[in-house]
Amino acid sequence: MSLVSAFVPIWILTAVGYAACRWGLLGEAVASVLGRFVFHLAMPSALFLKDVS
Repeated sequence: MSLVSAFVPIWILTAVGYAACRWGLLGEAVASVLGRFVFHLAMPSALFLKDVS
């Protein structure tokens, strides 16, 4: 059960991102900008997160 609960935030963020793209809330260039943000900033910083549970 803890494995499923670990993926729930990822699924929620994916659904929110899909909905925002589908409804055109963020514009044309958002995929490129967010992709670079995730690859260069978010994922490397996730390496240093400490599990506090």
